[in-house]
Amino acid sequence: MKASLKILTIISLFYSISSFAKDFSIVEISRDDADLVYKLVIDSSDEIRIDQVRKETYQKGLLVNNEILDQSQLAKGIVLEEQKGFKALILRSANFDNYQGGEVEVDTLFSGITGERKSAYFDLTKHIKGWALFTNGILVKKLEIKVNKSPLLGVIGIKELVINPMK
Repeated sequence: MKASLKILTIISLFYSISSFAKDFSIVEISRDDADLVYKLVIDSSDEIRIDQVRKETYQKGLLVNNEILDQSQLAKGIVLEEQKGFKALILRSANFDNYQGGEVEVDTLFSGITGERKSAYFDLTKHIKGWALFTNGILVKKLEIKVNKSPLLGVIGIKELVINPMK
């Protein structure tokens, strides 16, 4: 009886551990003018389907916000960063699918003065180690925001996104 109970406990423990959601850190986004880091994280209970996408915000290395992003808003765009009332960083996907991923647009405000915007495109897809972000076949783990500064006004937008910056 005791042996059967031990086996049953081990089996139930195994299945409960394997049913936990796995987190895949897709990309880390940092800024060249601040000690602020965003991490986009995918939660997947079975490594096949994307259950949810989260934006973790770190200030000086400490987690200060953990926000679940509304995937149904990806076609319209999800604001990742807003500065002084301007939507500085927007995440979009017209063809996102929970099983296949899709093309992801990162829309950036180049100039808050003129309203000029720029976009970078990435592919979110399944990879050997789960889910990953690619551009032109290159695995993207980090993006660095280089800010656009005006001598009189300070930061007015995002000059460029640097892919996998060397530090």
